[in-house]
Amino acid sequence: MKKLTLVIVALFTLGAFTSNAQALKLGHVSSAVVLDSVASYKAIVAEEQQIYKDGQDQSQAIQLQIQEMQIKAQRMAEQDSLSDFEAYMIQGDMEKKQQDLYQLEQFSQQKLQVLNERLMKLMEMYKEAVGVVGKKYELTYVLDKDSQVLYAAEGAKDITEEVRAELLKMDNAKRVHTYP
Repeated sequence: MKKLTLVIVALFTLGAFTSNAQALKLGHVSSAVVLDSVASYKAIVAEEQQIYKDGQDQSQAIQLQIQEMQIKAQRMAEQDSLSDFEAYMIQGDMEKKQQDLYQLEQFSQQKLQVLNERLMKLMEMYKEAVGVVGKKYELTYVLDKDSQVLYAAEGAKDITEEVRAELLKMDNAKRVHTYP
């Protein structure tokens, strides 16, 4: 009797799972393909790369100036031609350059924060575009193929092109990469 009850429960559970699984409709999207086709995303990525490049170039230039000051002070000290006042002035100049490095880092971080905020707005639009297209196809789930956590189910409908079109339409209506 116990075995019969167990078999009946298993059959009902399997039947319920099968009917629920048949109701699921899956779709998948490639966020890389979609985002790489959006002007706002391209502009944000390009601007981020430029901020890093400019910051690195300027930082190297300032560090080179500091190094040159140190070498000059060392040479003057070796020749006993460095007065206390000159040492004081060189030390002040080097401290000023260190402050310049700090301010450069702060400035770059502020610019990157603004970019991050714009990227978050774009990602909200991306999620909205996925939702619009997913609703259009009456999908239960849309999985991002490019995510390391979620994978596209085999046989799921690829809505990448539709999401791209929807996001491009949204981006053209309200560009994220332009300043107010």
